[in-house]
This record gives sequence, C-alpha cells and structure tokens, in this order.
Amino acid sequence: MSEKEKIAITEATEKVNKKELSLDDALKLTKKFPKSHRAHVVLGNVYIQKGENEKCLKQIKKSLKLGKSNPAYNISASCKINLGLYDDAKKDFLDALKISPNDPNTIISYANLLAKLNEHDERHKVIKKLDLINPNDISVRVYIIRSFFALSNFQGAINYIESIKNDFEDEHQIHYYLGASYCAVDEFENAKTSFKKAIEKADNPNELKKDIEDNFITLD
Repeated sequence: MSEKEKIAITEATEKVNKKELSLDDALKLTKKFPKSHRAHVVLGNVYIQKGENEKCLKQIKKSLKLGKSNPAYNISASCKINLGLYDDAKKDFLDALKISPNDPNTIISYANLLAKLNEHDERHKVIKKLDLINPNDISVRVYIIRSFFALSNFQGAINYIESIKNDFEDEHQIHYYLGASYCAVDEFENAKTSFKKAIEKADNPNELKKDIEDNFITLD
C-alpha cells in the first residue's frame, strides 16, 4: 500500500466511523483504489449506514476477495442480522474473532446475537472473556452480571459480584445487582444491606430507593 493510499483510506475510515463520509466520496475511494480491501470495507460501511444492506453485503464480498479483516466481517454480520440471516451472521462474527479474539466490540455484538438466538449458555461463555480484556470497566462487569441473570443463575451472580465488589465499592450498580440477586434467592436481609449500600452510593438516592421498593423489597 502506498503512503498516499494509506492516508486517503485512514482519513475515510475516520470519517465513516463518525458517520460523516458521503456515498459519493466512498465510491470515489473505491474507484481510485479498486484493489484496496479497506476501501471496499469503507464503502460497505456507508451502505449499511444508509440502510442498504444488500448493497453492503455485495461490497463486503468484494472486499473479502482482496483481504480479510475484523471490520469487514463485523459489517457483514450486522447486514445479515438486519436481513434476518442469523446463522450466517454468527459465522461472520466467529471469523472476526479468529482475527481479533480480544476485540470487545466484536464480543459484545456476537453476544447480543446469541441472546437473540436464545443461546444463553454460549453467550455467557463469550461474555466472560471480557473479564480479562477490560477488568476495570464497570459497564463490562454489569454486562457479565446481567448474563448471569439471563441464565437465572442468581447464586452465580452473587458469587461473581462478591468476588469483585471491593474493586467497585463506589459503584452503586454493583450493590444494586447484588441486592437483586439476593432477593432472587430469598436472602432478604443480605438484599436489604446491599440495596442500602447502593442507595448510599447513588447520584439519585430517592429515585433508586423508589425503584427498589417498587420492584424488590421494602427497606424501612
């Protein structure tokens, strides 16, 4: 790849990721660099942003004849999900993960598809990988906890949350989900303790208290 091509495609990729690249500019890019895998991926991305899934798939197929990449397979998978081709989308995500096994965005997108397919056990295994990739990300931890909930494995959720609780002491969500888990296994005193801690840490304690009492347990 020439330096000129590299710069042009990098700039186009940045724009398309911000949804700021026009279709005309994306088409010009593929005409200027017809043998560029990344240029065709950029055009495919523009098509999916415009809701033109069939054109997107056609473009990604062209790109895959020129090379392989995580973005290409992710875009292809997203198109196929939009078209209801879930099994084919699953294959694309697996191909993407072969290239970038620790990419959190691919893992989360694949996990969301598995939820749609009601493959919750497999989804849970996939999500657990995020533990090692982004251990300090609270949103990742909550995603994992909710995966336990999807399996109705509330004792597993309790064990998991208790193991990480000290690292996220100031995050009200951790205490909230721990309280919800304890409620699910009828350990109501532990639930009250956790919920009260969640309220202490919350930005909107009165709102959270109302949510807890409406959906789980009376605290006073």
